[in-house]
Amino acid sequence: MTLRDLMGNGAPEVEVTGLAYSSRSVSAGALFFCVPGFTSDGHAFAPDAVARGAAALVCQRPLGLGVPEVVVG
Repeated sequence: MTLRDLMGNGAPEVEVTGLAYSSRSVSAGALFFCVPGFTSDGHAFAPDAVARGAAALVCQRPLGLGVPEVVVG
């Protein structure tokens, strides 16, 4: 499945092989969701997710980590 299949037109044609909200569970091709929590913010773990092979990010602000980002409000 591609990011465009998941998010619609305007999203890049990037292959997505899984979903993750914990950087520790990211594998190559994952779409990583940067989820703010009570004690930590998932945005802080986005660089680790990218290093582990995340293909793209869903985030609340642009992070500029070199992978496609879907910025949501």
